[in-house]
Amino acid sequence: MADRVIERRLLASQVLDSPLRYVAAAIAVSSGFAYVLEAEDQFHRAIWFGVLFAAVTGGWFIIGSFLTLVDTRATWQLLVALSGGSLALWGVGQFVEASEAVDDVGHVSEPLTQVRLAAAVLLIALGLLTLRARRLRNSGRTAVVAGIVVFVLGILGTVIAATVQSFSVEGDCGPEQVQAGRSECADS
Repeated sequence: MADRVIERRLLASQVLDSPLRYVAAAIAVSSGFAYVLEAEDQFHRAIWFGVLFAAVTGGWFIIGSFLTLVDTRATWQLLVALSGGSLALWGVGQFVEASEAVDDVGHVSEPLTQVRLAAAVLLIALGLLTLRARRLRNSGRTAVVAGIVVFVLGILGTVIAATVQSFSVEGDCGPEQVQAGRSECADS
């Protein structure tokens, strides 16, 4: 029994030295920024939901920094678990009613939600690929440059998604706008 525990600990602390770690870290941190932009609205659904959303938000930043510093099997397993948890939280959020002050929170048609979901699915794929691979050859500097490029593209994509979402007609149809008689909000 004790031998199995020691064996599992050794397996979890195995350093993978994956070339994908910087790319995955960049996607995780970029996803964290996409979560930050909508975190406040999640508390309008329910306090417990907002707290879970905030925990996932912080988790993205933590796992992103862990991947750059501690590239172990346990870190990659945590990445896959956090990605799966964020997808599960989004699924649960589809059944938790938001107040009227927040419209379409987390709806799949929102650009920031699409960024968050795509990042989670991509991170699950990268995590499983890394955990299943026998040995990925680390290319050193190329892996770091790829991580930087993905980080810049991730932040740029998040900013573009946030801009599109904030200027969409559907995103501006709260109760105040409907009461004010905005014609594009009449169908809401």
